[in-house]
Order: sequence, then structure tokens, then C-alpha cells
Amino acid sequence: MSGPRIRRRAFLIAPVAWALGMSAGQSGDSRALLSFSLLGPQDDPSRPGSFLEIRASGATAVRLPGSRAHDESHFDRESLSELMDFVVDRHRAFRITNRGIDAAIIKSGKPVIHVADAPETWLCLGMGRRQHQVRVEAVALRAAHYPEVVPLQDLHAIQTRLLAEARAITMR
Repeated sequence: MSGPRIRRRAFLIAPVAWALGMSAGQSGDSRALLSFSLLGPQDDPSRPGSFLEIRASGATAVRLPGSRAHDESHFDRESLSELMDFVVDRHRAFRITNRGIDAAIIKSGKPVIHVADAPETWLCLGMGRRQHQVRVEAVALRAAHYPEVVPLQDLHAIQTRLLAEARAITMR
């Protein structure tokens, strides 16, 4: 591939969703459908800055920045179905990949931006045997800079919706 290459941070972080119980082979209502985390540059990788985890039963766990404890709530079946439709169908979460985002940014012809100390978005999904994970830094900033990069716009829409859901849960 010609053109500028996008640098990646070279450190190892255990995926949040897997640590929260999204391992393959789990079944029943306790398996995680979706795990979302926003890890700030100063956060300890084992304790993400904020997270939202939604299980197949509709049970949720949320922690927002500045909070040591997490809030728990429950999505009813209709709300959970609508949220998963938003994430999986409308915004094609299983198709969002780091390589796809990087390739679309390079193809845009715009300079590749690098952001130091930006939050990193982790989105992990598990539906039956389908498991998917994507980690992208500075999603909101990059989405504003590259409006033509559809996978990045989809991830930004998902991030915005999930943060709104997390805030709503903590306000209850």
C-alpha cells in the first residue's frame, strides 16, 4: 500500500469486553452482547475511564469518568432490540475495522492526523459465535476531520449513542 502509514501505539491492553465476560462459548443471559469503553490516556488499562456493558438479559453495568463504583440497570427487551438494531444494523458495527478506517482515511487524500493523549474507544460485540472488537483513538476528532470516512462516522454515531445511554443510566 502506498501513501502514509498510520502509527499505532505499541502497548498491550487486555480487551475490556473479554475481561468483563465476553469470552467465546458463554451462553445464557449472562453473556455480554456489547461492551463499550472509553480509555483516557492517563487511565490504568485494567480500569477503563468509562464503560458500558450490556448483557443478553438486558442487565447493564456503567461507570463514567470520576466514578469509582458502577451503576447497574436493565434494558427492557424492546429497548435492547432497538439499541442493537442501531449498533449492528444501521451503523454496521461488525463491519467497522481498524484497517477499514485506516484505508479510508488514506484514500481520502487528507493528511493523516496523529493525536497524542487522546481517548481510545473500544467497542466489543458478541452475538452467538460472532465476536468483534475495534479500538480507535480520537474518534470524535477524527470523525470531524474525515466526514467522508463512513466506518469512522458509524463508530462515532455508536459512541455518541452509547455514551448517552450510559449517562441516562447513571442519572436514574
